[in-house]
Amino acid sequence: MKKNFFKWFFLLLVIAAVISVAVSNVSKDQTKLSKDYSSNVEYMHSHEAEALSMDSSVVVEEGYVVLQVNGFVCELCGKKTRKALSELPFIEDVMVNIEKQTVTIAIKEGFAFDENLVVKAIKSHGFSPYMIYKNVDGKTIAREI
Repeated sequence: MKKNFFKWFFLLLVIAAVISVAVSNVSKDQTKLSKDYSSNVEYMHSHEAEALSMDSSVVVEEGYVVLQVNGFVCELCGKKTRKALSELPFIEDVMVNIEKQTVTIAIKEGFAFDENLVVKAIKSHGFSPYMIYKNVDGKTIAREI
């Protein structure tokens, strides 16, 4: 009887140790994820000022629209945005610049650009477009969204 008791007791100790190690690893992973998220947010905020100061340097060619967007922190952000916008019927191509926080859209010839659909598609993925640049009569016109 004592042998069975010690076997079960030892087994419970081993299980407790395994659970303790697993919980410790999960905690370390959560800490790492939190640090990664914090560094991405810091990166995003450090580049917001650069994106905001870009207003006067944006030149848009005919057939293109450029949007400045807050919230891009990684290539996955760009891929999600590119995919969502590429599904719109009037968009020929989409280029996302994570560093400058911009989305450049090439409009299909013969199609009208629908700003509301573009803004809705970008916002649906958690990003915030705040400025749009269009070519009107050969001049780049900027407007807050």
